[in-house]
Amino acid sequence: MPSALITGGSSGIGLAIATMLGAEGYALTLAARSPDRLEAAQASLGDIYHRGKGVAANPAEAFVWYHLAAGSGDRRAAALRDEIEKTLSREQLKAALRRAAKLREQIRGRR
Repeated sequence: MPSALITGGSSGIGLAIATMLGAEGYALTLAARSPDRLEAAQASLGDIYHRGKGVAANPAEAFVWYHLAAGSGDRRAAALRDEIEKTLSREQLKAALRRAAKLREQIRGRR
């Protein structure tokens, strides 16, 4: 799977590029100026994959982004993550949690 690091990925063109590349199957890593903006971008990507806005709906990918936002304290993302978790197979959930952990480590490494 190709990967992309998106700087300025929390809004505008950066978030649009992240959405486009995500739809093409890229593993995304976002960079933003502040933790709050990064959390908002993570929740936005969760919404995009959950609802299939401009991309094919992908509950596992939505779970990953909501899980990251929830880890930063976003209650709405936590509720949506928990809702999606009920629909994932055990294998999908394990893979999504591994992906989220990998992304979280990448985020911590850039702070």
